[in-house]
Amino acid sequence: MSSCVRRCSPQGGDGLYREHPINILKYAGKNIWLLVFPLLRGIRSIQLDVYAFYHWLQGAWFDLLVVLVILGIGYLRWHFIQFRAERNCFVYSSGILIRREVVIPYDNLSVITAEHPWWLRPLFAVRVQLDTRAGALKTMDISILVRRSDYRRIKQRLPIRLRSSKTRIYRPHWLSIVFFSFIFSSSLSGALYLSTFFFQFGKMVDTMLQESLTRRLTEMAGEMAEEITAHMAQISRIASKIPPIAVGAAIVLLSAWLLSFLVNMLRYIGFRYEQDEHQLRIRSGLLTRRRYIIQSDRINYIDLRQNLFMKVCRMTSVQLNCSGYGNARRELPVMVPMIPRQKIQEAVSSFYPQAFPKKNQFRAPNNGMMTYLYAPGIAAAVIPIVSRLLQNLLPQFSDFISFGMLMLEIPMLWMLVVKTVAWRTTGITVQGNLLCVRYCRGFRFHTLLADRGALAKIQIRVSPFQRWYRKCDLHLYFYGSIPHGHPLLGFRIQDVEQLYAQLGLILPDELPECGIHRQTENTAPEA
Repeated sequence: MSSCVRRCSPQGGDGLYREHPINILKYAGKNIWLLVFPLLRGIRSIQLDVYAFYHWLQGAWFDLLVVLVILGIGYLRWHFIQFRAERNCFVYSSGILIRREVVIPYDNLSVITAEHPWWLRPLFAVRVQLDTRAGALKTMDISILVRRSDYRRIKQRLPIRLRSSKTRIYRPHWLSIVFFSFIFSSSLSGALYLSTFFFQFGKMVDTMLQESLTRRLTEMAGEMAEEITAHMAQISRIASKIPPIAVGAAIVLLSAWLLSFLVNMLRYIGFRYEQDEHQLRIRSGLLTRRRYIIQSDRINYIDLRQNLFMKVCRMTSVQLNCSGYGNARRELPVMVPMIPRQKIQEAVSSFYPQAFPKKNQFRAPNNGMMTYLYAPGIAAAVIPIVSRLLQNLLPQFSDFISFGMLMLEIPMLWMLVVKTVAWRTTGITVQGNLLCVRYCRGFRFHTLLADRGALAKIQIRVSPFQRWYRKCDLHLYFYGSIPHGHPLLGFRIQDVEQLYAQLGLILPDELPECGIHRQTENTAPEA
């Protein structure tokens, strides 16, 4: 670190900078708990007593002093945060009593993010985030709010290359943005499913109460008219509340999805990316304008995402995984929101020039289908049996039970379709230095394209049932990957042995339940 500090000496810098003054309020807000003392003192004046209020007013200087202390602490924290952009590194200093200095060489930067939220534009403020390959960190390495004028000067020092003759520019059609927002908004199918459930359930409850009222009136035909009238009024009040509540719940669900759709639309309006041999620059957003500058050599893998509807339409969303990016949010930056499948190779050709395979080299065998289908298959088979038993036990609620079980059966059948497609498509291919991994998690299909050197470890899991049939599950972990890995289920042991041989790994004689790491951390021999 000492050599780095010497290399990043103040000589050649463009002066010290501080954050935007609005951050004084942010730091002051962390000490807002001190207002409890004026609050406790002010409780005495709650009694509508003139003298008590007069005494409280006499001590108002104390409340003012507390407010000034809060603002003063916020100002000190803001004042002692300084940063500067040197020729080859960025230096960030903070702390009042204990000073902390972070030095980030530009060579280690993975992603530079600039955000212009709509609520900060009147203040001419820009949020700048610097991220490195230190993937163990749970937050951005440096996140600062600066004046727009300071950002323009700092940007001249950052490794941001201007457009060259080799720069590729891509702007998706606005219809693809709409389609992407429509598909990837918070579970459209789930919102429609639940809203249908609430709406139909409300209608059924209303019908049941009306039938109960009719039966009760018939039974009470010989009783006094007053009792009949009172009972009818009670049931009518209950019945009148159920449908509006159910309809309201359905409207809330659909409104939530519509809000998610609008948020996605506003996030990706104006999307475009520029790519050259060194960097990928992405910009998007209407209300909050985002700018990503990603170093091409920091990209670990490309994730091609689809759901079942997109598979049918032969459309794909291209997303990136970059070392150090988004560790706090666990999100991938979108490279292309929506693109036809026949144009994928063109979009990723700068990262992986060779054509990625269309078929899997290793995949789950035909007799491994139950690995994918047993859970939704058992649930889909059990639901009708349980429905019939409950209808026999509770015939008065037969309609409710039938409707409820039908609403449970629909997602299980949908899951069966998804898992059947997953069984036919899950697999892995080793093609030179390229790994192509296809798998399904939940209702979403993934195709990962990565260099062999990006593979960090392979985890093997063997259940007692799989051990009997010589099968296992693989979980692949890449650098910068998600914590639970990328699952490949129901593989034959002999296929895993061949896969390990191509990757230059050794498969132990006795398979453990987990934890087979790469023999070498960074390289593997060619196939």
